[in-house]
Amino acid sequence: MLALAAIFAIALALRLAWLAQTDTELLPMSDPQYYHATAVNLAGGRGYSVAVDPTGAGFIPGPESEATAFWAPGYPFALAPLYWLFGDDQRIAKGFNAVVGALTVLPVFYLAWRLGGAGKRTLTIREWSFDAPPAAGEAATREMLEFSRLPQMRADATGLTAAALFAVMPSLVYWTASLFSEPLFTFGIAATLALAAWGGDRDGRARVAACFAVGLALIATSFVRSQGTLMFVPVAVLLVRSFDVRALLRTFAPVAAGVALVVVPWAIRNEMAMGRPWLINSNLGYNMRIAHAEYSTGTYVPPDDLWGEQPGISFKEREILFDDLGRERAIEYAREHPGREIELAAKRVGYLSRSDAEAAVQWSESLGATQLAAGDRGLWIMLGDLFWYPLLILALLSLVVVPRTRMAWAMWSAVGVWVLLHTVFAGEPRYHVPVVPALAVLAAATLVRAWELLPDEERA
Repeated sequence: MLALAAIFAIALALRLAWLAQTDTELLPMSDPQYYHATAVNLAGGRGYSVAVDPTGAGFIPGPESEATAFWAPGYPFALAPLYWLFGDDQRIAKGFNAVVGALTVLPVFYLAWRLGGAGKRTLTIREWSFDAPPAAGEAATREMLEFSRLPQMRADATGLTAAALFAVMPSLVYWTASLFSEPLFTFGIAATLALAAWGGDRDGRARVAACFAVGLALIATSFVRSQGTLMFVPVAVLLVRSFDVRALLRTFAPVAAGVALVVVPWAIRNEMAMGRPWLINSNLGYNMRIAHAEYSTGTYVPPDDLWGEQPGISFKEREILFDDLGRERAIEYAREHPGREIELAAKRVGYLSRSDAEAAVQWSESLGATQLAAGDRGLWIMLGDLFWYPLLILALLSLVVVPRTRMAWAMWSAVGVWVLLHTVFAGEPRYHVPVVPALAVLAAATLVRAWELLPDEERA
C-alpha cells in the first residue's frame, strides 16, 4: 500500500532529521551508558558484562568487566551485531533506533486495521433484503456494493490514521537520539500484539506454529524490558477462543514452549555467571525500593540507602545486594505505611500520564550538556505536549464510542495492565511510550468513528 509506505518514509525521515540536530552523549551511570557498554562487550566477545570506572566515568566495557544481569539484555544483544560489523559508534545505535521506530508503524497499522474491521459484517444480498427494502435496478446494485465496502474502508482509514499518528508523534521522534530501549521495546510490543491478532485467526497446525511464534515474540520483547511479560494479558485476549481445557492447552502450550526456549538457557546462564537463576534481569528489588521508601515521590529517585550499603564492592556484587535488600526494605515499608502507599499509587499514575516531550528533549540534549543544533527547545516541547494530551483523550474516548470487539478489548487491556503496573512501580512520562501503539490505535478508531457519526452532508 503506497499510503503506508509513505507514512513509513515520513516516520524515518523525521527521526533521521532529529538525529541530525542532536549530539547526545552517554551520561555516567545512565541506562544508555550501560546498554552501550554491554553491547560493546558482546560485540567484542566478552559476553553480557560491564565494569564501573573507578574514576567516575560510569559504566565502561573492557577486559576488566564482570558478568551482569541488571538491565534486561535484549537491547544490547540487538546492538551487538551492528557494533561488530560497523564499529561501536553511538551513531550506529541511534540509526538503529530510527529504523525500528519507523518500522513500528507497520504493526500499528495492522492492529488498527483489524480493529477498524473487527466484528463488522459484510451483508449478503439475502441479508440485505431483510434489513431494508432494496431499490430497483442498477441503483440498488450500486447501493449494495457501496455498503459492502464500508468495513474495508473503515479498516483502511483506521489503520492509516493510527500509523500516521504514531509516525509523527513528536516525543517518539525525540527519543530516537538517546540510547534508551524504548524504540525497540515499543516495536516489540506492537509486533507481538499484531502477531497474536494474526495467529488468533489460524487453525490446526498453522495455529500451533503461530502460537509458538507469539511466545518467542513475547519473550524477545520481555528481554528488552522485563515488563513486556505483562503483554501476556492482551495476547491471551487475542488468542483465546474457548475456555475448554483442551483448547486452552492447544493455545498456550506452544506459547509456553516459545517462552521457555529463551528463558531456560538465560536462567542457567544467570545461575552460572551471577549465582542467581534470574529469568531475565536482576533489578526488581532496586525498582521496588525506588517506589516504596520514605523518600519515594511517585517517580524516579536514586535509592541512596541502597547505594550507601557496603561501599567498595563490585557492581556484580551490588546487583545481588540491590535485589535482596531492596525487595526486603520495600515490602517492609509498604506493609507499615498503607495510607501513603495509596497516595504514592495515585502519584505514580499521574507521572505516567504526563507528556514525555520535555524529558525526551532533555535527554536529546544530554540533560543540558549538548544543546540542540537548531530550533527553540520550548517549541519542540510544546509540540510534544500538544500532540500527547489530545491523543490520550481520544484513546480514552474509545471506551465510549468504539464497539467492544476482541481487538478493542486487547488494546484496552494492554493499556490497563500498564497502568496497574505503575500503581506499584515508580511512574515517569517516558514509561508510557511502550503503550503508545495501543493508544494510537484507539485514538484512530475514535476519530474514524466520530467521522462516521457525522451527518452525510458534513462528511461529504
